[in-house]
Amino acid sequence: MRVVILSDLNWHAHLRSISEHEIAEFSEADLQKDRYERIARYFSIVIKEQADLVLLAGDITGDGGCGHGFQNALKLLLKLFEGRGISSKFISGNHDPIENYDDLLQYTAKLKYTEEISNTSCTFNGLHILGINYDCSASLSRLKQLIADHQDTTFHICLAHSEIKRRLRLFHTKAQLIVTGHYDRKLMPFQHAMYIALDNDWAEVSYGTAEFNKKGLVSASLHIRQDPQTTVTLKQDYPIAIENHIMTANGHPALDLSKIETYPDSQLTDDGGESWVYLKHIRGMNLRKAFHTLSTLKRGGELSPTDLTKAEIYKLRVTDKYEVSRSMIADYLKD
Repeated sequence: MRVVILSDLNWHAHLRSISEHEIAEFSEADLQKDRYERIARYFSIVIKEQADLVLLAGDITGDGGCGHGFQNALKLLLKLFEGRGISSKFISGNHDPIENYDDLLQYTAKLKYTEEISNTSCTFNGLHILGINYDCSASLSRLKQLIADHQDTTFHICLAHSEIKRRLRLFHTKAQLIVTGHYDRKLMPFQHAMYIALDNDWAEVSYGTAEFNKKGLVSASLHIRQDPQTTVTLKQDYPIAIENHIMTANGHPALDLSKIETYPDSQLTDDGGESWVYLKHIRGMNLRKAFHTLSTLKRGGELSPTDLTKAEIYKLRVTDKYEVSRSMIADYLKD
């Protein structure tokens, strides 16, 4: 079974004007029109990856850049999935206002192949999935209670929309695959799980894929589609025997991320001045070190001489724009 994960959809502003009549009349043939470029972008990914299941990790009706009110754009995408018999499940993010989201829910209630799973669990063809939306992950008490309520369930996937400071708590779900939208692009193993973080920008789109068989997770991948012709991919088999460091471009070896991590930021700028510093953090080596320190301290264990201390993870760079903060450390260790 192949799962595709999309998040933070970053719609075009003009798609706010999509009408109910337009939804009723819309078909796959309309994807050739420039108006629907963003919808075609996501649909083409799902078709290319031959998805059996699509998971949407929040910020699906709006975002901090293009605003809100894009529920009708999402309806068109879901209508395409329905037409192909492709199942989808989704949760809400911090940029999914109630009025937009409620309108979306009225539409999806009539669909056969889609389901809203915020703060609940579901099963799809043997996969056990837990959804955790932004409102839940932002409330420590609600998040702890939701995890406690499902502590006896073994999940294949935890689908979340979470700030960085709460993400280590997602591993308490004991899911094989932890996926979160909201911010960052990352693929890393930690403890018993594979971890994927997703976001989007105007030009590129990041998305995740995962392969499952009857025994569980087989592999997880982070993809960054730079344009319709070029997709770079980091793939990791599960369980982990040898960790992969090579990011491929359209299937061909392209970037050794373990080497790029040693480059100064000034060397990660292309001829046009665009920064590629985020490539240093795709594998999540710094985040993994921070998570290891925090989880060890949380359970009262002893740090080894090779582990980073609490003082050393403070201000550790885990993305090109974010350093581990005191609040992140305190949030996890305070109870």
